[in-house]
Amino acid sequence: MNVRFVRDITGRDICFECECCEVGNHSILPSGGRIWENDDFVVYSHLSVPLLGFIIVAPKKHIHHFSELVYDKQTDLAIISMRVVDALKKFEISDDFTVLKFEGESEHARVWIMPKLNGIFENDFDFALLENRYSMERRSIPIASTYEILYLNRRMKTAMTTNFVLVDPK
Repeated sequence: MNVRFVRDITGRDICFECECCEVGNHSILPSGGRIWENDDFVVYSHLSVPLLGFIIVAPKKHIHHFSELVYDKQTDLAIISMRVVDALKKFEISDDFTVLKFEGESEHARVWIMPKLNGIFENDFDFALLENRYSMERRSIPIASTYEILYLNRRMKTAMTTNFVLVDPK
């Protein structure tokens, strides 16, 4: 793994190998805050991506591929992701969302959820675009303020914790 540095919400520079693991075990607080978690998954966001409704869902256990999760946990991940989308729709962030699944030998498997951006990422995803405000402006991607993102995340936290229980399908 490559060692990376990130500045957390308190302004501390943190060195880590896997961001999702560090967020999951509470070693770092992501800049957009932790929205929801249980024993197996964490839902959070980053202010480094100034896109209102950009949310990350990740297993707390370091896995490279979602196939490493037992079936029940794969189902839980799908339910959590759908719950995030439902909450974002409730708050009228968008009617349509892009859900990207990232996995691979050098990555912690995770899901990114964001409002669908017409004509963007339809053929190729470029994360660097979302971290560069100038590029976002040139592509007419709406840039959210820190306040807007944190306010939405606070509302999301309430929506995700109210009456949210992963139901055993049996």
